[in-house]
Amino acid sequence: MKFYKSIVLAILGFIVLNSCYFTPKYTFNNSRFIDTFILDQNKKHLLIKNNFHSDNIDFRKKIDDDFKRVVGDHLYFENSIIDFDNNRPILVTPYLIDLLTEAYSSQYDYVLFLTFVRVPENESDLNDKIVSIKKTTRVVKRNYNVILTIVDLKERKIVYCKEAISSYNKYLSTGITTSPFQQIEGTFNVLFKDFEKKLPKKKSK
Repeated sequence: MKFYKSIVLAILGFIVLNSCYFTPKYTFNNSRFIDTFILDQNKKHLLIKNNFHSDNIDFRKKIDDDFKRVVGDHLYFENSIIDFDNNRPILVTPYLIDLLTEAYSSQYDYVLFLTFVRVPENESDLNDKIVSIKKTTRVVKRNYNVILTIVDLKERKIVYCKEAISSYNKYLSTGITTSPFQQIEGTFNVLFKDFEKKLPKKKSK
């Protein structure tokens, strides 16, 4: 009898805990979809992070390593030298394509433009990796987007554009809270999992 009672209590405890654990919902923006990009690891690719405010070294390294694993050794990193504010989210427009082409087409074949959009935006919150239990009466809402746009510098056009979206809503006064850092990292992971399908499949022996 005690055994069954323990099982029932464990199940009830799991239900209560699970009901107080709030996680983001992840999806893709189907209206922002372009995919004619064919990965050629012999081409030169430049990765630019736009509106990326985290000082977390592990996260920054993870992004670089993930792209390096897929794109290959001809992936390069540098802060953009063209005239725009890289500390605010920027969408790739025909005007920006012209700027990127003029600045980089002599050195690279493609620009991988990785944009982070966060609402609300607080530059100091992306370094907190802790999942915390908070008591608050304030409703917490966060919408984070990560957009990867690839520009073919020779053809002067977008050949790849996908946007991952995460929506986080917490209404109860007490519960386990997903940190802003975990949410933006999770959004990037969803986006990159789709992009890594571009990795050439190994030929079977």
